[in-house]
Amino acid sequence: MTNSMAHSRARRNPADGRAPVRRIASGFAVLLLLLGALGFVPGITSDYADLRFAGPGSGARLLGLFQVSVVHNLVHLVLGWPGWRWRAAWPGPARS
Repeated sequence: MTNSMAHSRARRNPADGRAPVRRIASGFAVLLLLLGALGFVPGITSDYADLRFAGPGSGARLLGLFQVSVVHNLVHLVLGWPGWRWRAAWPGPARS
């Protein structure tokens, strides 16, 4: 006999047919892409003129809270892009 609790955690969400962990991973990919892109928007990044290429010397702050630099924004974009692409690339288990 199998443990019904372990089986229930592996069930798919009937709303979209994807496992919850895939939805969470997609959400993180979108978050990384948004943070990376918003770091280059002058209205959302305060002190945009102080944006530096790299290092702690950058005075630009995303939403006025988080210090960002060009490299920091690019890292978010580079990590978020594959996550976004892979969310649809891997098919789920075969359906009967």
